Amino acid sequence: MKRKLEDGKDGSAASPVMKSQHTFTNHEKHWTRDGNVLVQINGVRFKLIQSRLSSQSTWFAHLFDAQENGLPESPPEDFDYKNIEETLNSVEVVDGLDLFFLDANKKYPTSEEFSSLLTAMDEAM
Repeated sequence: MKRKLEDGKDGSAASPVMKSQHTFTNHEKHWTRDGNVLVQINGVRFKLIQSRLSSQSTWFAHLFDAQENGLPESPPEDFDYKNIEETLNSVEVVDGLDLFFLDANKKYPTSEEFSSLLTAMDEAM
C-alpha cells in the first residue's frame, strides 16, 4: 500500500516532463561560437549574438525586451505584438541558451531568407 503524503498525493515518483524533440541542423555559416541565443527556422538552427541582433533589428530588440520585461501595455507603433507574443510562447532553453522558433507563422522568413538577411547585416558592418 502506498503511503499518502500530506498534500494528498501518493508516494509514487512523478515522471519528468519531457520537452518536445525537434529535428534540426546547425547553420554552417551563422553558427557563432560565442553566440548566446538560438533561432530555429524550418529545422535550421542559428547560434547568434543577442546584442548584435537587437542593434541591427528593431523586431529582435522588441522581442528580447518583451522577454526580459514582459509584453508592454502600450507598445510602440512598430511593435509586432501578435508575432512577438507567439514567438515568446515557443521559447525553450537548450544548453543554457534561449531557443526561439521562428517558423510558426508564414510571415516569418524562411531559413534561407533569414540567412541572407544575416549575411547582408554582416557585410554592412
